[in-house]
This record gives sequence, C-alpha cells and structure tokens, in this order.
Amino acid sequence: GGGGSLPFLILGTSLEDTDARPHVLSPPLMESLQAFLPQVNLYDNFFMKYSMLRHGASLQTMLQNARGATHTIIAVETTDGEVFGSFTSEPWRKNWNFFGSGESFLWRLRNSRLLKHTSILDQAQKESEIDVYPYTGKNDSIQLCTHDKIAVGGGTGDEAEQDLGIAKYDWGFGLVLDTDLLHGSSSPCMTFGSPSLSVVHG
Repeated sequence: GGGGSLPFLILGTSLEDTDARPHVLSPPLMESLQAFLPQVNLYDNFFMKYSMLRHGASLQTMLQNARGATHTIIAVETTDGEVFGSFTSEPWRKNWNFFGSGESFLWRLRNSRLLKHTSILDQAQKESEIDVYPYTGKNDSIQLCTHDKIAVGGGTGDEAEQDLGIAKYDWGFGLVLDTDLLHGSSSPCMTFGSPSLSVVHG
C-alpha cells in the first residue's frame, strides 16, 4: 500500500483458491475505495461472499451468500476490461420499492484492464485511479432488488437535462444486473449524479 493507506484483508479466499481468481477487486482498487467508505468501516476487513467463478452466475445465489451483510461492494468487470460497481449500506433483499441510505455510492476504474502496462508499478497506479459518485440527495432511488434484477441508483429529472445536457430518455439505473448476472447496463443516474459507468456500452 501507499503512504497513509489503511490495512485490510479480503477474507473468504486465498492465493490457492483458483476457483475465485482472478479477483475483480485488486488490492490497489480496494485501497482507493476505502477512502470513500463511511468512517465506521474504514478499518474493516472484507469478506468475499460471492464470486461468479466460484458460485456460478445467479442473482439468487448471490443474495443467499450476501444475506445479513449490511455493507456490500458489488464489482463488475466487462469483456471490454471495464471495471465498475457500487457500495451500499443496507442488506440486500427483494422489494418492489427502492431502499438504502445516503452512505451508498457508485464507482468506476478510470482505465480499461485491457490497456497495456509498462511495469507492475504502472499497473498498480492504473488500478488505483477511480471515479466515485456519492449520493446527491435528489431522490431515494438507491437500492432495488426484484425477482429479475438488482439495481443501484435511478431516476430522471427536468433539471438534469438542463444542467448536464443529457436527454430525459437517456437517464435510468446507475447500475442494473439481470437475474443471470451476465447481462446488465449502466445509464446516467440522478441518484448519484453519475454518467454511464460503462463507456463502451453506455
């Protein structure tokens, strides 16, 4: 870690755990995310409760494994090497209405993992460069989980079209994953004032 970074462990996995590698959340990425966590979580270790490689592609399995976890980090890596996700601070549960707290945020790695690196240090530097989008307070559309999707952020607004030049029909979920967790999308989102987290497919 760099100067001033906080120590942490990612529990529930190990170097020998080939069924859970490669990890989407690399140590430099996790260190960068730590700076945006609520004060109460700064010294927490992290437990990898679900990995698509280990557990299969299923929203139901992910919810079962994450049951009872108050704070969760969802991390997605696309086939284009884009990495993005969310931090939420209420346990995930199926509900037709939005829920969640203002401690939540969306985030994305600035650089694709498909970019060539000149050295290990260059790679670690690129892995630590993130954009974070905190809760704006403009709506309560933070967490949503139904039988066919899990989503973070949403909503539209006339003032957003005027302020940011984004047409009303382009706004939507900040991050949404379908029940198979193999498909999803990201749109500009009022809840976090965020652009599409995916540059390639946004």
